[in-house]
Amino acid sequence: MLARCLASLATQRVDNSLPVSIVVVDNEIEPSARPGVEAFASASPFPVHYVHQPRRGIAAARNAALDKAMALGVDWVAMLDDDETAAPDWLAQLMHPDYLAVPVLMGSNRLVYPDPLPFWFVVKEEKGQEGARLKTAYTGNVRFSACLPRAGLRFQERLGLMGGEDNEFFAQAHAMGFEIRRTLRACTYEVAHPERLTYRAQIYRAYWCAASELRRLSITRGRAGALLRKGHTVPLNLIFGGVWLLGAVLAAPLSRTRYRDMALEGGKKLAKGAGRLAALLGHKPQPYRIVHGS
Repeated sequence: MLARCLASLATQRVDNSLPVSIVVVDNEIEPSARPGVEAFASASPFPVHYVHQPRRGIAAARNAALDKAMALGVDWVAMLDDDETAAPDWLAQLMHPDYLAVPVLMGSNRLVYPDPLPFWFVVKEEKGQEGARLKTAYTGNVRFSACLPRAGLRFQERLGLMGGEDNEFFAQAHAMGFEIRRTLRACTYEVAHPERLTYRAQIYRAYWCAASELRRLSITRGRAGALLRKGHTVPLNLIFGGVWLLGAVLAAPLSRTRYRDMALEGGKKLAKGAGRLAALLGHKPQPYRIVHGS
C-alpha cells in the first residue's frame, strides 16, 4: 500500500513556485518501512523525510508528522493515508487559488470497490457540495495551515487506538475560529478492503464512529451539551434497531435485498446506540488494533 501511495505522490503536478516535501511516518515498533522509503527517496522528484515513531497509535503518528513539518518550517500541511493514492492534480487542487484564504480544506476520498460486491455491502453515493462549509474534517485527504499547530492544536494521543483524533483536532480548530471548507476536485482513491465490507465490520464501524462522534460533541458543546443533544437517541436507537432486525427476519422469505437492507439498518442502529452509551460511560473502542491491507 505504501509503495502505491508514494508512487502517486511522485507524479504530482504542482507549480514550480510551490516547494513540496514528503514526510513518511513509520508507526511500527521496528523501523520496517525504512528500506522502502529510502528506495523511493532516491528517485523522488521531491525531498523525502522518514520519521520513525515506535509508540503505537495513529494520533502519535500524526503528531510526529506535525513535528517534522514544523521543523521544516512549512506554511501548509497536506495529509493522506498509506492505503490511498492521490490523483496527479491532488496537491494542486488543495492549493488552488480559490481556497488559499481557507485555513482547512478537505478533499474527496473515493473508494474503489470489488466487483462483484459482497452481499452485505451497499455502495452509497458520496454526499457533499463544492465549497461547502464544515464543522470538522478528516486526515484521509486534507490540507491545513501551519497556523493550527502553531496555535497549540495537537492530535489527542490519549485516545490511543480508538481513532477519531482527526475529527477532534479539526472540531477544536473550528471552535477556535478556523474556517473549514470542502472541495470535490482534490481526489484520493482507496481500494476498499474486503475485511471492512462484511456485516460484522460495518456494524462495528457504526459502533466506534458513534462513540467517536459523541466524544467530538463533548469537545464542542461540553459533556452536558453532548448528553443533551445525543443522550435521548441511545434508547431510540436500541428500540428501533431491534424493530428493524425483527422486520428483517420477517422479510427474509420475501426478498433477499429487503432482508439485507433491514438487517444492516437494524444492526447499525443498535451499534450507534451502544457506541453512544459506551462513550457516555467513558469506554474507548480500539478499532486501530487491527490493521487491514498489505
